[in-house]
Amino acid sequence: MELRHELLGLQQIPAKKWADFKRRVKRSKGKILLLVHPFYAEVPTGSASTYNKMIINLLSQERLPIIVLEQHKDWENNNDLYPPHALVLPTHRNSPTPILKVSPESNHKTNGDDHHALLAQLLSKAGVTRIRIAGMQTKISRDSQLLRETREIIEGHEKSLGKKAKPPFINWGCVGVAYANLIKLNQFKRVELIPQAVNPLHPGYYHTTKPFPELE
Repeated sequence: MELRHELLGLQQIPAKKWADFKRRVKRSKGKILLLVHPFYAEVPTGSASTYNKMIINLLSQERLPIIVLEQHKDWENNNDLYPPHALVLPTHRNSPTPILKVSPESNHKTNGDDHHALLAQLLSKAGVTRIRIAGMQTKISRDSQLLRETREIIEGHEKSLGKKAKPPFINWGCVGVAYANLIKLNQFKRVELIPQAVNPLHPGYYHTTKPFPELE
């Protein structure tokens, strides 16, 4: 079966695909959508309708550059759910860590800090300045040290935007890890979550923003 999106790692992106992504970034003035495992699991009853509609709406944004981080193991099942202009990158199992090069061993977990740093570096060089994040999973770690470190990272980022950070601080799960890492790497002006387009939903969560209303 021919797939819409070829299974290629972060260091294997075709030049033509990358050039198209950079053109879209320029047209959007540095804004991109990042979807992290948006179809990772079935959404609980009650929030399913809102979440699914938001994800479908985001994927229909033809004027915005879209990057999707999709699990290697779900590649074939979810491939056709993503529009042709999206840049779909495989990740390790149950992790937002991008795979650098697809190989028979690619499905194993690895320490992903350097992989996230490479992704951030590539996005920055492409002209990305603002990232809106959606997808699954958003969790709050019970690790007090991790929570404290994440709080400091998020508070610093919010302060730079002229905001005041408030708890809870989502820092775990695939969305949470990608979100915290992209802030920590300090390569972008804004890194924010999209309300109703992250799951599980955290109604009191402060660090969220609307999608780009000027492009809707």
